[in-house]
Amino acid sequence: MLGLPLDEVLLALLSERVAKELGLDFGGAKTEDLRRLLTLAALEQAGTSAMTWLRRLALESWTAEQRRALAAQLTVGETYFFREPEALAYLAAQHLSPLIQRRRGEGARRLRLWSAGCCTGEEAYTLAILAMRMLPDAKDWQLDIIGSDVNADFLARARQGVYGDWSFRQDAASLKAGHFHPAARGRWQLKPEPGRHVRFLWHNLADGDFPDAERGLAGCDLILCRNALMYFTPARAKAALERLLACLAPEGLLLLSAVESGLAEQAGLAGSLIPGGYALGAKASTLARPRPEPQPMAAPPPPAPAAPRIAAPSRAPAPRPAPAAPRLARDWPEARAALERGDWREARERLERHLREDRPSLGREAELTRLLARALAQLHELPAARDCLEHSLSLDRFQPEAYWLLALIDQDLGAPRSAQENLQKLLYLAPDFILAHYLSGLLLQRQGRTAKAAKAFREGLGLLRSQPAESLVPEGDGMSCAQLTALMESQLTATSS
Repeated sequence: MLGLPLDEVLLALLSERVAKELGLDFGGAKTEDLRRLLTLAALEQAGTSAMTWLRRLALESWTAEQRRALAAQLTVGETYFFREPEALAYLAAQHLSPLIQRRRGEGARRLRLWSAGCCTGEEAYTLAILAMRMLPDAKDWQLDIIGSDVNADFLARARQGVYGDWSFRQDAASLKAGHFHPAARGRWQLKPEPGRHVRFLWHNLADGDFPDAERGLAGCDLILCRNALMYFTPARAKAALERLLACLAPEGLLLLSAVESGLAEQAGLAGSLIPGGYALGAKASTLARPRPEPQPMAAPPPPAPAAPRIAAPSRAPAPRPAPAAPRLARDWPEARAALERGDWREARERLERHLREDRPSLGREAELTRLLARALAQLHELPAARDCLEHSLSLDRFQPEAYWLLALIDQDLGAPRSAQENLQKLLYLAPDFILAHYLSGLLLQRQGRTAKAAKAFREGLGLLRSQPAESLVPEGDGMSCAQLTALMESQLTATSS
């Protein structure tokens, strides 16, 4: 793939090394994903020396810096504010509210919450906002909220506390009004008060360096670790679960995603399905009986003046059923039809509703957010379109069309270097994407890099010569190959003169 002879023996060695160094499982059906991810990483990191880089990666122990870099390359980031609201409602009513009452009565006003695998920070800040809603006297509490992740780039963005509209998919208007300031280019800056309770740190759940009281990874009242352990090998997932449980305070609770309940059971741990997740207590026992059913939920105590507006159901609901087929069957075809006829507003409305309410798979979400970005770009909402594309690529980094649109948006936003970087990634994935060679040549030409610009134009012309003159250029808005050939030849002449 991409011109690299990544044979099965080398791929198997790399899979073993990734499991050993990071605890990530790329066996079986995931092997092809590993091939693509490492190929792209090699081309980005080493260029023409990519095969040498891959062989060394397979055969040599990794440095700490390599672990950090490869963890970022091989993991998916997917999050937003108040994700799985029914799980948060349950935790607030059934766990945090009684705990807060007891702590207040004992005069021990402290609370430690940990978002393990926090991605770009939305979940950690969600915990801060939730805690502040439940604590009208928050200034009198020792409130420690930790966000950790293996991706240093994600953590840098989390510390900035600046988010686009794509991070707000639940109660967006109320969240923005209460806890954010408008920032430049259609983005939102977190207000100081929630942020002062949150700190971020780099941490790899696959390593054995926790509990760690010095860094606050101990005595936790609540740990959210959702959709992180599913990527681990079974042995690493079991070890990570045991260490996470050891990080809980005696009354603490660990929340996994509902789909990760099987990992806990494989590890011999008994927990409970709750709305939107799977909860394990600090003393999760070895399985000697069937998993308990969710217990009926008592009504929460009367809220204090600034308590969260969270209504607990009378009993724990059954796991959410699959989305209703009639609406799904209607929304997607109509969204696609709107895209085809250029009705960008309807396409946006349909796609946003589909994404918000129908909870597609991660692969499907990557495709839909890329299409939503196209609609937003056509509506000249470029920052929002860029946010969608970044989210889409965080779910699936192998989308040439997404890099192409991102390059066009970066060019329009006055960020030529970022546009050039996205074109390079596109050409790693699709070296025959003719317009990418043309735009790359134009950007290099404007930067005064004439030799590289001429090379880009020549490569584009080489691809065009194999096409019928009257055929249309992909992504060319009706431009023929003959027209693009004339443009490229003109630019090449200007570059060479």
